[in-house]
Amino acid sequence: MKLIFLKDVSGVGKRGEIKECKEGYAKNFLLPSGLARLATSEALSSLVQQKEAQELRRKKEHAIQIELAQQLKNMELVFTLKTSKESAFGSITKNDILLRLEEGGIELSKDALELDRPIKKTGVVEIPVSLKDNLRSTLKIRVESSS
Repeated sequence: MKLIFLKDVSGVGKRGEIKECKEGYAKNFLLPSGLARLATSEALSSLVQQKEAQELRRKKEHAIQIELAQQLKNMELVFTLKTSKESAFGSITKNDILLRLEEGGIELSKDALELDRPIKKTGVVEIPVSLKDNLRSTLKIRVESSS
């Protein structure tokens, strides 16, 4: 009996797969529990449409992530720190950077910014950013001194 799996079934089939199964197993377990459905021509065409729609969504999301990576690469955030001759007072943390990005309409997760320690010196720092789909970018942070 040919079935389309609606959910992953350990050792039998994964979601979206079309497989042959024993009739008794299909009728007594897979079909009643909603783990699979019969592979009729309508069901197969529906599955093809679902896969095409899913691929289209994935491509759109990837294009959005590429655009975001380019936008981050061209961006420079400016922060000010109070400084004396010897040291700076305060620091710029991931949260500070994320808040500034949110003000500009860009939302990133805290894990996306690869900043090991808060920034405590003036100058320009490039921070690596990890995005979805294994995309990477950089973000320039310019720290200025205010006496």
